[in-house]
Amino acid sequence: MTRVIGLDIGESTTRAVEARLRKGAFEIRKAAAFPTDELATSLREQGLKGCRAIVGVTGRDMILRTTQVPSVPTWQLRDLMAYEIAEVSEQSGDALSADFNLLTGARRHGDDEMALLALVRDSLIEERTEQLQGAGVAIAAFTPNAIALHNAVVATDGGEGVVLVASLGG
Repeated sequence: MTRVIGLDIGESTTRAVEARLRKGAFEIRKAAAFPTDELATSLREQGLKGCRAIVGVTGRDMILRTTQVPSVPTWQLRDLMAYEIAEVSEQSGDALSADFNLLTGARRHGDDEMALLALVRDSLIEERTEQLQGAGVAIAAFTPNAIALHNAVVATDGGEGVVLVASLGG
């Protein structure tokens, strides 16, 4: 049984869901919304200190885009994506953290493949890390909200059954 908290930290409101993966299904144990400026206190009051958190990112602090890439060896793909990341970082004027993955089965034209590229401002990651460490929460990952939703569906039942999506407002 794996216990984890999902956090959506907004500018003014934070939403938290504590869940555990049990027998292939997510069991929601707690859900809460509270002011972001009270993040550390609220997480401790909810008894979430010591949990691992997967932190959702969205909005203007993040870029999620697809890009067409040729079918090349992995080392060359990493070089191509590093160039793409450097170009976007230069245009944004901010230091960025980034990751990418090939979208299997999404070939567009000929032999070209599609890659999904996610970029987030380093300052946001540093700010959230500081806030969560102050609350005694370990960060498992930062992930775009849309990808987190996909991962929850796949982890639950491989995307084959019924999945409940709950909105905590906002």
